[in-house]
Amino acid sequence: MDNIENSQVQENVQETPERPSYTSGLRPKRKSPIWILMIFALILIIGGIYFLVKKSSNKEITGSPTPEGFASETTQPEITQEPTSTPAPVDKKNIKIQISNGTGITGEASYLQGKLRTLGYTNISVGNADNEDFEATEVTFSSSITKDVVDEITKELESIYTDVSTKTGSTGSFDIKIITGLRKGATAKPSSTATPTAKASPSASPTATPTSTP
Repeated sequence: MDNIENSQVQENVQETPERPSYTSGLRPKRKSPIWILMIFALILIIGGIYFLVKKSSNKEITGSPTPEGFASETTQPEITQEPTSTPAPVDKKNIKIQISNGTGITGEASYLQGKLRTLGYTNISVGNADNEDFEATEVTFSSSITKDVVDEITKELESIYTDVSTKTGSTGSFDIKIITGLRKGATAKPSSTATPTAKASPSASPTATPTSTP
């Protein structure tokens, strides 16, 4: 009897199916590293978009016109001007001037010499021109003379003489050549004409009277 009961119990035990373990199915699954990287990348993209939007909005604010009463915060760069080199002043004492009297009126060249000396020109020689019938004052400037000197002397001559003609050309060993003409209000010197000399009339020769012969 005991053997029969033991065999039945063993059969019952063998026929009873094993219950599945549910504890293994309830274990939490570990997150894959790829999902973490995707979330991190998404955060970076959102942060970058936010930064760009904020930066563009700041540019629009700074570019808007400043209302009256408020000083602009943007400062413009200072523009520094390079110093311009100024030409050295001309030494008037080194300018050689020749004055020729072209009217024949005594003292005209010396008169102009004194006028130019008051302006600072001291290297001046005077003389007479080949002709004495100049009515207009003629001035020839060397090409080395500066515009300031040309303007100064021309202005002085125009204040003295009736007509002034200026040009740039060859002046020989001088820097400026001047042939004086008529001063304002002056008249030309009368030309001297030769007076005809009277011819001597022939004198009568005496005739001898014949003597009577005795």
